[in-house]
Amino acid sequence: MTGKAPGRIVFTEAAVKAHIARHHPLCPEEVRQALVARIIDRDWRDVSLGRAFGIVSNAYVRHQLTDYERLLKVHGLNREEARLIIQAEVADAIATWGGAARCLTPDRAHPPAGQAQSQEKPPPQGGRGARGTEPVGGG
Repeated sequence: MTGKAPGRIVFTEAAVKAHIARHHPLCPEEVRQALVARIIDRDWRDVSLGRAFGIVSNAYVRHQLTDYERLLKVHGLNREEARLIIQAEVADAIATWGGAARCLTPDRAHPPAGQAQSQEKPPPQGGRGARGTEPVGGG
């Protein structure tokens, strides 16, 4: 990593690639390339490379690999509701790449896969199925 301005951090491409290879070796190449580009193109402040990877990978998976955008646009959910619905899907996708997945939920408290969460959140109301796209009851 190199400093661009006081307090700012820019991660090098080599450092980001090494982090992904070590902690997320099964990350698909096209996703890896997109994540590397997003991480190195951004100025970071007071964040580790692991945290930067978590922020970028969660956003990438949420927007590119889930129904998040559709939940916002078609179903009219707010961001918090949509994130709650897709958070497990995001964590599961990142977990398949190897390493512990930490989904950045609105309260930033989703444990790595396989660990119990200290406080369960109730499912969203409104008659939606598990992903928020199907009516409850199979209809």
